[in-house]
Amino acid sequence: MVKEFGLKKGFTLVELLVVFTILSIMGVIMIGVLNPIALVNKAQDSRRKNDLKEIKIAFERYYNDKGTYPSAIGVSTWNIIDNCGKAIPEVQSYFKKWPCGPNNQLYEFNIIDRDTFKVVTKLDNTKDKHIPIRWYEDGTYSVYAGRKEQVNYGVSSSNILWYESEIVDLSCGGDDCLWEIKDGGSGRVVNGVCVTAGNIQCYKGDVRPGCQVSYCCNGSGCP
Repeated sequence: MVKEFGLKKGFTLVELLVVFTILSIMGVIMIGVLNPIALVNKAQDSRRKNDLKEIKIAFERYYNDKGTYPSAIGVSTWNIIDNCGKAIPEVQSYFKKWPCGPNNQLYEFNIIDRDTFKVVTKLDNTKDKHIPIRWYEDGTYSVYAGRKEQVNYGVSSSNILWYESEIVDLSCGGDDCLWEIKDGGSGRVVNGVCVTAGNIQCYKGDVRPGCQVSYCCNGSGCP
């Protein structure tokens, strides 16, 4: 006599609930790990930073060729939504296509004079390591201080910080390179750290951990 075994057809309700629960938990974990909004923001911030880097390079090439940065009038003519991603004949040798941010977001240009410019934007990640710490709090850096919700990242010509209101003296040297350390000593700064020697780039009013600027300098005269 052959014993027949019954075959299980389909899943029970309990098994379906278990599978559904497991899938739900995995879905929550994946959303937490991948966070699509954060990934999109990171990609957009990367694009913004690359665009501003390319703008700075293009402006420096323009300056080397013509002895001046592009004029404010010229930039205001080029920097319009209709030109986003398009070649502009006047500057095509410097910009293959006019740079705009995600969703044709226009970057903000500030042409101060023939030797000085700034370009700024807003990064979605307000904790990005390339955003200067508390840059908007110091009175010296008041030019964008009231606009931290719209601006937090930029590039500029070498004679000024993008968030700084004063142009530094490129010819300074000697005592102009000295910094005043809060413990009463004196020293210099390399990469934001107070030291006793080395190449530095200092700006009047700049405050960094452990020291503060007593003179303004960004010149080749600084040892």
